[in-house]
Amino acid sequence: MIDATDRVPITPETEVDEAVAIVRAWVAEHVPAAWREAAAGGPRAIREVRSRAAYEAWYPVFGASGLVVPTWPVPYGGLGVG
Repeated sequence: MIDATDRVPITPETEVDEAVAIVRAWVAEHVPAAWREAAAGGPRAIREVRSRAAYEAWYPVFGASGLVVPTWPVPYGGLGVG
């Protein structure tokens, strides 16, 4: 069950600039710094600093955020935006 308190507070009514700020804040808080720093080097660089186990442990946090597929309806884990 997805806990709505873990979902980012973005709705269809959220202005684009506000949504961008919310997502950036979420990434800064929930994506490890080493992963963010490696991202500029592409997927291979990320895999060099992120183990499969660490990714699998982190992914439920990402899933609960609603950011995996934000256009999906809220009951299915999305944000209902599009």
